[in-house]
Amino acid sequence: MGVKTKKPTLIEEVRRKQVIDTAIQVVSSQGFDRTTLGDIAKMADVSTGVLTYHFKNKAELLDECIKALFEAPNAYVVDKVDMQLLYREKIRMYIRSNVEFMIGHRAHVAAMVHSFGWLNADETKSTISVRQHTKIRNYLIRIVEGGQKAGEFNQSVPAPTMAQLILASLEGIMVQWILNEKAVDLPLYADELVTMVHGQLLVVS
Repeated sequence: MGVKTKKPTLIEEVRRKQVIDTAIQVVSSQGFDRTTLGDIAKMADVSTGVLTYHFKNKAELLDECIKALFEAPNAYVVDKVDMQLLYREKIRMYIRSNVEFMIGHRAHVAAMVHSFGWLNADETKSTISVRQHTKIRNYLIRIVEGGQKAGEFNQSVPAPTMAQLILASLEGIMVQWILNEKAVDLPLYADELVTMVHGQLLVVS
């Protein structure tokens, strides 16, 4: 028989989330490589012992940070997209809600940008990234394919390619915005990207 893992209590789950949120704040300004457990403990105003009670080491904590960096915006976006009835509106909302999340969560987005280069240096972290990107890409593919089946979108546009183009554009503008916030007008960018994507996808009546 295997050893049963003790299920964390509600308080422990809340504390774990608080630690992850604090770690993301530290990473957003220092990057993953320079962030230490001591830095996170200091910002959280706790001892490092509190951190290692919930996470066995820095690697485990930062792996959980990476998951949170992807999962939080995904949940925010999916909730808004799934409320839309028309597929053209789902695509519009996907783009706009991603931009809304960026504007409202700059530190989170900065930490995500830091993660892009760091993920490729470690096989485990790269696997986490691939899994999350695949999940996002497949979600977009389903929207495009749904619009094609419903007759809203052009059948000749490959759904995987369109999904990749949308993701690449959003991640690209994310990096530019973090590097120079004043140089990027995110609301205008969202409007233009929606226009471009609709121009490729929408069936002309």
